[in-house]
Amino acid sequence: MLSIIVCSTKKTLSPDYESNIRETVGVSHEIITVDNSTGRFSIFEAYNYGVTRSHYPYLCFVHEDVKFHTSGWGGKVVNHLNMDKVGIIGVAGGQLATRVPDDSWRTYSAGVNLIQSDYTGKRKSRHEFEPAGYTGNYRTAVLLDGVFLCMRRDLYGTVRFDETLPHFHGYDVDICLQAMVAGYTNYVIYDVLLEHFSWGRMTAVYYRNLFRIYRKWEKYLPLAVPDARFDVPAAIRTTERHKLKTLCKHMVRTGFSDSDIRETINYYAFLTTGKKQRLRMFLLPLRIVGIRVDSFLRGKNVK
Repeated sequence: MLSIIVCSTKKTLSPDYESNIRETVGVSHEIITVDNSTGRFSIFEAYNYGVTRSHYPYLCFVHEDVKFHTSGWGGKVVNHLNMDKVGIIGVAGGQLATRVPDDSWRTYSAGVNLIQSDYTGKRKSRHEFEPAGYTGNYRTAVLLDGVFLCMRRDLYGTVRFDETLPHFHGYDVDICLQAMVAGYTNYVIYDVLLEHFSWGRMTAVYYRNLFRIYRKWEKYLPLAVPDARFDVPAAIRTTERHKLKTLCKHMVRTGFSDSDIRETINYYAFLTTGKKQRLRMFLLPLRIVGIRVDSFLRGKNVK
């Protein structure tokens, strides 16, 4: 019934990981491990290759550093995937994708039910649940976190991982946008709880992949959920202004050159903002210097 596809940095999966899946999934299943210990595949290639080896009508792409806490979670996934015009489902996502790349699915109106832990023990585990007090079993989304993505095999003929994209970043953004543009609806589900043991690491390579993906889908953006219960134009304006500032800060801190930062931020500023906001871009070099100084001081304090 359920094909569970894992791209692994090891030759074999942890026995504890496999046992956890088998003890909790609750439906007929197969675990398809794609050995990527040598870095042979991009994540896009690995997941597509995993699908070619799978047999069941429902597909689940999941990280290898998770633990499932819900008994019978496979049946719940299958029930969700039988909803009308369902695209991709996950356990964390946001309801708006703007024209400015960001490092988070929390773009706007986040939905999440996930225990975030840290295998190093440096950060405390916490159960993230949004919106507070939400009582439904599912909620519409545009973008989903790639830790756990599920879809029907028959959708895979329309939506698949884009192997023209390199590396291991942005696969979740790209495939979620594929589903939305094709007329399907993505969902965050709330009746499956898993624990994730690592935090994402945002590097220059990560952002370069995001830039490729957002340029690819530029003519379709911004995108909001079909049943948006918020002021979409206002949310877009506010969120894009914030994301421009955030993107500039992250590009500085991940080692982009000043010229790359100016070119990128100016591009998205002219794409998304009004004349008044564009004029503020003349102050961008000062902002870059300020961020570099702040980062240097913070680095010294950490040491």
